Amino acid sequence: MVTRKTLYNFLQDFATNHSQINTFFYGDLFDVSQSTETIYPLMAVVPTPSSVVETEIKMGYTVVIGDKVSKDRANALDVENDTFQICLDLLAALDVQSNGWELESSATITPFREDWKDLIDGHTFDLGINIDFDYNSCQIP
Repeated sequence: MVTRKTLYNFLQDFATNHSQINTFFYGDLFDVSQSTETIYPLMAVVPTPSSVVETEIKMGYTVVIGDKVSKDRANALDVENDTFQICLDLLAALDVQSNGWELESSATITPFREDWKDLIDGHTFDLGINIDFDYNSCQIP
């Protein structure tokens, strides 16, 4: 059975193996915005509510891909382009590598700009993963 840990491991492996991502973070965005150890580009994954509908678990995450922008914003278009492509790379990897899950068929990728400890731009999207569930308590790992 696919679990949150299975998906965490997949997402972490994706970030580790992606040539552009330098920092992977899992948890509350407030914590990443306060971190002094961020090397950009960043991939942050925030778990969101999941639901059980009939015989399917719908696991939710918010994914944030961000990169540092110079104060004069000279690299803003490059950051916008690269972070959007990383989002597409992740969606493609989740779809191709599905090991017992199904990627929800639509995602809205939204640009953002944040002034945390660094000025960062990027994209965010909600990720939905569907997993079969048969209400069998013997599946506890």
